[in-house]
Order: sequence, then C-alpha cells, then structure tokens
Amino acid sequence: MMPVTVLAAAETTVHELVMPHGTLGGRITTDPGQSAPGARVQLYAITGGAPSPPC
Repeated sequence: MMPVTVLAAAETTVHELVMPHGTLGGRITTDPGQSAPGARVQLYAITGGAPSPPC
C-alpha cells in the first residue's frame, strides 16, 4: 500500500485497483463416483496477478 498525503483545503483522489480473484468448490470423487476423503489438491497460478500501476 502506498501512503496518501492529504493537504488542508485540497482535493485528494485515491485510485483503487481490484485484484483478480475467484473461488473454488466442488466434491472430489473416484472413477466410480465414491467420495475421495483425504484427496490432495494443489492450485497453481498460470499468469501473473500483480496490479497495474495507477495512471
């Protein structure tokens, strides 16, 4: 986070950026459709997620 300087009798504008985000949900099953307790799941980012600098 960058500091914002606010001066007396001056207008201050803060430009905010939204980071890409999402959710993941579901049920892990075996081939026959049985629950798979203890299954391990790993997620990897395939693209960068850094915000663009303010204009």
